[in-house]
Amino acid sequence: MKTKPGFRLLVMMVTCALAIVGLTVAVAAQVNVLTQHNDNARTGANLNESILTPSNVNVSQFGMLFKKTVDDQVYAQPLYVSNVSVGGGIHNVVYVATVNNSVYAFDADNGAQLWHINFGTAQKISDGGWTCTDVTGKMGIIGTPVIDASSQTLYVVARTNEAGSFFQRLHALDITTGADKPGSPVEVTTSGFSELMQNQRPGLLLSNGIVYVGEGSHSSVSTPQRWRR
Repeated sequence: MKTKPGFRLLVMMVTCALAIVGLTVAVAAQVNVLTQHNDNARTGANLNESILTPSNVNVSQFGMLFKKTVDDQVYAQPLYVSNVSVGGGIHNVVYVATVNNSVYAFDADNGAQLWHINFGTAQKISDGGWTCTDVTGKMGIIGTPVIDASSQTLYVVARTNEAGSFFQRLHALDITTGADKPGSPVEVTTSGFSELMQNQRPGLLLSNGIVYVGEGSHSSVSTPQRWRR
């Protein structure tokens, strides 16, 4: 399933804490986190860590820097890119996606919101009539986005309910502004694919210039799919 890769504003304030931890050192020294669990093997390892040690991870030097409020639950892993040009300044940026179809960019040093975009009314578990609770409430963005640092592009799949018609779309966002890039978004679909029944829960994967989108199911009631751009 291969194809080429607007947003509407809908804000609903629900408290969700984004905890950022660190030392009293420049965040710029940290390693970029561009994909779920740090690498395509999903190891979660940071083999380039040169600051944290058992001696300096303590209550006086290590702890929460700030909390932020976003518009719904966060299932996706936040991502991090250093030295991004946003609004005329250079920032270390944390990117957070919510089930309400929002993507936020926060300054990783002070928590300031740099931008926020929303893709429209999110699909809900109740839309499919499921009784399982693998996801609760809205399910707009579930899978962790992936970032291509070389092109400064964040890829994310948003699931929308548009007057009872259901869509999944792959967006290619400029990480400096949150705007869709030319050709974005593109609908995730193919023969036999249900944009409501299929659950875009796995983290997106970027490999050799191709974005892979994993599609599972809710409570094993439909067939898993794989889609790529």
